[in-house]
Amino acid sequence: MSAHDPSISGWAFRPGSSERISARLDVSADWIFLTDPDDGLLLTKSAPLDVRLDQAAGAGPRNVYFADGWMFQTEDHQISILMQEPLPSRLLRHFEIFRLRLAAFIFLSLLSAFAAWSLAVPALVTVAVWLTPHAALSQIDKASIKSLDLTVFEESDLSADKQKDQKRVLKQLMLSVDANRPFTLIFREMPGMGANAAALPGGTIIVSDELVTRYGDDPTVIAGVLAHEMGHVVEQHGLKQLYRALTVYALITLVAGDVGPILENVLLEGQTLASLSYSRKHELSADRFAVDLLYKSGFSPEGLQRLFKDVEETDGENSWFATHPSSAERLKQIKEMADHRK
Repeated sequence: MSAHDPSISGWAFRPGSSERISARLDVSADWIFLTDPDDGLLLTKSAPLDVRLDQAAGAGPRNVYFADGWMFQTEDHQISILMQEPLPSRLLRHFEIFRLRLAAFIFLSLLSAFAAWSLAVPALVTVAVWLTPHAALSQIDKASIKSLDLTVFEESDLSADKQKDQKRVLKQLMLSVDANRPFTLIFREMPGMGANAAALPGGTIIVSDELVTRYGDDPTVIAGVLAHEMGHVVEQHGLKQLYRALTVYALITLVAGDVGPILENVLLEGQTLASLSYSRKHELSADRFAVDLLYKSGFSPEGLQRLFKDVEETDGENSWFATHPSSAERLKQIKEMADHRK
């Protein structure tokens, strides 16, 4: 044993004994020695091939077993290098050991990722909306209508005269809208959905037969619903919701390895758009747009207030509020805006 041989301090256990004594492990080219550090007495030695290092288990001590039953224990993790432990095992042990700095680093990394997500997603959505051509919006509308007609909607039973009456209301509203896209009004029977309406990104507004049957003789109600839906289109709420959802779907699918089905689902089937509902922020914004448009077009917002109260009391979840969340805050805002205009 040379003075230059690498060594590790720790404790030794005699064969069959639990008594712990101070010890030092020294490694040379041919032997591994276990000695008493105080008097230099040799406790045992073995050839390297006859000495076994235990498997790593977190931050606990490491045990070295000699052929004659002696055991050496140490908390010096350099033992893995000294005993030439395979690199994969050393790396596994390194990552198993809890370190406060490592925990702080992980926390800050997650916090940074969340912050980047919160800031980046809205920015990406804004850019995507701005870059979307009108032809793509028309395609999304067509795909969504086709999908809904196959799965949810049925052909309208409204008379041609009834439909014309509602379209005249839309035309009157359109005269006061500064929008670079046309609006189209279509009618569908919506089983189980009550008095309902929806707007697609390209300007298509879908109204249920039941909404017209109930309120078709009151232009203020129909105007209120249409103005609200037009607000979603002009302010591009549906498209923003779609792109935000696609961002999440894309990240998940990228991990799985294929984004093709997502784009195909949106452009060819329209199912993703049909499943989206508006946020509270979007609803309040569309309500403000609607009240302003109603006044510009010569309609009273009282019809929209009536719809709020009536549909919520009679239809509950199977109504316009299934995709347009209701709240006392929305009704209060409409009343305040109406009172301010008087």
